[in-house]
Amino acid sequence: MQPEDGQPEDGQSERTAGEETQVGSAQSAEDRVLTERFLAARDEDRREDMEQAFRMLLIRYQERIQKLVYRYTRDAIEAEDVCQEVFVKVYRKLDSFQGDSAFFTWLYRIAINTASDWMAKRKRRPVHLSEDVSVLLGSGDQSQQTKHFRGPTPAEAPDASLLQEERAQVTRNILEGLQENYRRVLILREYEEMSYNEMAEVLQCSLGTVESRLFRARARFRTVLENEYPELLS
Repeated sequence: MQPEDGQPEDGQSERTAGEETQVGSAQSAEDRVLTERFLAARDEDRREDMEQAFRMLLIRYQERIQKLVYRYTRDAIEAEDVCQEVFVKVYRKLDSFQGDSAFFTWLYRIAINTASDWMAKRKRRPVHLSEDVSVLLGSGDQSQQTKHFRGPTPAEAPDASLLQEERAQVTRNILEGLQENYRRVLILREYEEMSYNEMAEVLQCSLGTVESRLFRARARFRTVLENEYPELLS
């Protein structure tokens, strides 16, 4: 799923790039139709048509945005509240969408900023991921990545759940110590599985910045893991 650190997409991504582009283009076209329908109905004061167009956008993206927000809050109720706030903002700001990027990347940008603001107001760290920490290190080649997060041996199998819990805690501890810009690229790439181009649009930075930031985020994650949790490395 992950490319080598700082490198282009892996072979599987290259094989499906054309197909993904077609799907993405069709989705963007449909989003544009809905946003234009919403704005036209609003300008003509056709409330029912306006609500219908927005409801269709909501159906298309509500689940994805709620999952994204949940990665920040780790609380289902808070995630629902933040998700609602996101779509209220989208409803109010839709006329500011210029169409120079895909609608969903514009939406993701609003969602990330809203979730970060929400958590900052509560003076809590904005990310509490519980997935396997090895995901965050990328696939990498063995010369660059000689140590991997250790899975349970047959003898340890009865304690596998405890090991998984420890992995989860380590993941949270390390991510909470990373700068926000590094946490964001890890979430978008490794958990939202966005392409580098999509990440650049969401984060409003260059492709080179995305690649560099992701490389540094993984490197910092790995350094902390090796220095502070060597017992979990094989």
